[in-house]
Amino acid sequence: PPLFFFKQKTANELLRSLVGAEMCIRDRNIANSYPNVSLVVIDIVGFSQISEELGPNDSITILNELVSFIDTAAEKHQIEKIRTIGNTYFATSGMLNPRLDHAKKSLEFSKEIRQLIIQFNINQKMSLQLKTTIHSGPVMAGIVGVENYNYDLWGETVSDVFRLNEKSTPDEILVTPAVYEALNTIYNFDKVDVGFNDDAYKLINKTKNNPSS
Repeated sequence: PPLFFFKQKTANELLRSLVGAEMCIRDRNIANSYPNVSLVVIDIVGFSQISEELGPNDSITILNELVSFIDTAAEKHQIEKIRTIGNTYFATSGMLNPRLDHAKKSLEFSKEIRQLIIQFNINQKMSLQLKTTIHSGPVMAGIVGVENYNYDLWGETVSDVFRLNEKSTPDEILVTPAVYEALNTIYNFDKVDVGFNDDAYKLINKTKNNPSS
C-alpha cells in the first residue's frame, strides 16, 4: 500500500485511542496537552538519491518495506508513530500510553532501528543511513484539518527535535539535555557541538551496566 495509507491509518488509530470513534465523527476540534513525552525523529539519508535511480514504483516499494520494519519495531517498544514525512519517520513515547520510562523506550527503539538499517542495506545492497534525534518535554496534540485531517503535534519540544535532526550526523543517535539527564546513569554519551548554542549528546555504543551492549 502507498504511504498515504499508512499515514491515514495511523491518524485514525490515534484519534480513536484518544477520543473514541463516535467523537471522531462528531467533532474534529480536539486537542490535548501532554506535560512530558519523548519524541523520536528518524531521517533516512540517501533515499532521495536512490529514488532517482530506481524510479517511483521501485522506490515506493523499498520505502514502504523499510517503514513497515520500523513500524514493527515501534510496536515492540511501545512507540507511537505520528506520521511519515517523505523519508522522515516521526514518533513519540509516553503520550497515548503514559509511562515514566519513555526516554529509555525511545532510545532502545532507536538502537534497534540502527541495527535494522544495517541488515536492510545488506539485503537490498544499499547504503542508506539514519539521522536519529530524541527529545523529551511538553507537547500539544490534536486533529489538524477538516476533510483531509491528520493527528499532529506542536510546541517547542517538536521544533527542537526537528531542528536538532537537521544538525545531526548520519549513523549517530543524538539526544537533548532532557534525555541525557534521564538516561546518563544507564548509557554513555559524549557531548557534541551542533552550533547555535544548542547542547546535544551522542550515544556511545555501550551501556554503563553492560559494556558489551
